Amino acid sequence: MNLTYQGILSDVRRQNYVEVPLPITKERLDEAAQYFLDFLTLPQQVKDTFRVFVNKDDPRTAAGYVSKKRAEGESDDKEYFNYRKISELLLQNPLRKNRGNQKVENFFNSAKNIFGEASEVLEQVISTLDQYHPGIHAKIFSQNAEKLLCLRFVKYNPVGKGEFLAKAHYDSGSCALALAESAPGLRAGKNGQSLKEIVRSGNTGIFMPAFTFAEDICSEEFTATWHDVVQKSEDLLSETVARWALILFADTNPERNSSYDDTHTAKTEGGQHES
Repeated sequence: MNLTYQGILSDVRRQNYVEVPLPITKERLDEAAQYFLDFLTLPQQVKDTFRVFVNKDDPRTAAGYVSKKRAEGESDDKEYFNYRKISELLLQNPLRKNRGNQKVENFFNSAKNIFGEASEVLEQVISTLDQYHPGIHAKIFSQNAEKLLCLRFVKYNPVGKGEFLAKAHYDSGSCALALAESAPGLRAGKNGQSLKEIVRSGNTGIFMPAFTFAEDICSEEFTATWHDVVQKSEDLLSETVARWALILFADTNPERNSSYDDTHTAKTEGGQHES
């Protein structure tokens, strides 16, 4: 797989995502996911102590545990953990209280390692783009990277065959690197009409421009990836887990606010919202 600027641009034009070589083995990603699922079996009151935000007034800056429920008005039923380089500093009190708890220590040790290696993969992609769009590397990796890079571990709750686990949307922020999923179901395209299931060709990550990437890189060529997740079968991991996924997210300006409607309304080729 030849990761060149022209190759990246060609894939974005053709399918709105790019497969990139991933040096992290499937076994290690599966292990990291299992450590995350083990962490989620902790009592709710313990998990809640790991809720923290880089900016306490901005829910988009979560740097720890988060839960979402459709019954409470959210778009998806899921639990996730945002691991940032700053997370362990912000969570030093609950980490100290849970010292010796293998479910906590295994998860954090694994998250730290995967975060570092995944960040290097994303940096290779961004460095390649920076040769033709100077400044994009600095925006992501030289401006508070400990806060702007986020490794998300997510667990989706079962919803039934053919149901949407994640409604179609653009990721907020600048870009994302999907590292692994427990099952098929991730679909991507330019809009609702072009959504196709992603089938990986080996051990690869999926680079996806997010909502602000075209602005960040100063090129309308890099349109954001419209994507969703559909549960393909009733073969669940367990009664409480439909699917897990690991994704690295990057942002350039946490002060910039994209609304729910912005990120959940597909645009046509001309940049207009689909009706």
